[in-house]
Amino acid sequence: MSLSLNDAPNKVLIVDDTPANLDVLYKTLKEENYDISVAKDGVKALNSVPKFRPHLILLDIMMPVMDGFETCQKLKENETTKDIPVIFLTAKSEKKNVIKGFDLGAADYITKPFDHEEVLARVKNQLKINSLRENNKRTHRELERLNQDIKALSAIASQDLKEELKKVKYLGEYLKREYKSGLDDEGQSYLEDIEMIASQLSYLTDSFLDYTKIIKDAKTFQETDLNDLAEQAIDYLENLIQETQGTINLCSLPTITAEPFLMRRLFQSLISNALTYHRNAEPPVVDIHSRQTSTGSWEIAIIDNGVGFDRKYVESVFNSFEHIEVRKSFEGIGMGLAICKKIVDYHGGTITAQNRPTHGTAIVITIPEIQ
Repeated sequence: MSLSLNDAPNKVLIVDDTPANLDVLYKTLKEENYDISVAKDGVKALNSVPKFRPHLILLDIMMPVMDGFETCQKLKENETTKDIPVIFLTAKSEKKNVIKGFDLGAADYITKPFDHEEVLARVKNQLKINSLRENNKRTHRELERLNQDIKALSAIASQDLKEELKKVKYLGEYLKREYKSGLDDEGQSYLEDIEMIASQLSYLTDSFLDYTKIIKDAKTFQETDLNDLAEQAIDYLENLIQETQGTINLCSLPTITAEPFLMRRLFQSLISNALTYHRNAEPPVVDIHSRQTSTGSWEIAIIDNGVGFDRKYVESVFNSFEHIEVRKSFEGIGMGLAICKKIVDYHGGTITAQNRPTHGTAIVITIPEIQ
């Protein structure tokens, strides 16, 4: 059963075995233009709900056949009716009954004899709360659908881009192999540019996919040795380390609760940046170390001796698709640090960049000890 609070008027089911009570409540709510249905016991109420589809149920506790407590329990056990708010009607306002009712999922209580203004106020309040809840659910469902559409589109678009980039790369290699001897220096330079651009676009495509995959549900955190992940990232970057003549100094890192794949991706991106954005006349040196803070969190620092960046870019350095001006002469797409921030956010942590004038950059990550 799907309840819609856009229906007008709102529907209220009154369940009470006393005709006088039914009459009073019916007249009180009818004056407010509510659509009213009545039932004289719990069994009749349960049979009525699928057809009437109420937005709110006023439920007497003391009834023959099936009392209000049992009726409420059955409503809350049913997937199609569990979200309908229930207000108990009772002359028994003892603490134990109130507690039992709320434990069963009741939204509110109205005590007998009824005060008309109180009844209307409590009914209006619960209908308003339920309307907001349904609107939130509807928005959440729409966002979920949109998220699924975006992920599907991203996968398709990325796959298509990869296929086209393979063609570009193949053509570049073919031209270099078959016609390089007939090209002057300028022509050969153009070929190298084609290869570089194809490589960068491939990196952008992979980064875009990574960015869209990092979402806040279905977390698979586990005990993770950061030393192992950092070493794996360093091994993966072996060619870049050799090309730049770089040095990686890895100090002891902790074991934390984390998602291993994403943490390795984090190390890989940050170490790659530190190696890539080095000074022309100075081989890169990257120091990685950690310390535990007074709050129990782990602070991990990745420090390089590279080009650094202007202080005015500190706030925007982790924003998606933004370039740092000083790095425009270097290879890079601009999504790497945005992905790093998303990974750290996913783990409930923080990431900051500290510029070290004439000494490079320090990236500091803080990850809570307990997720």
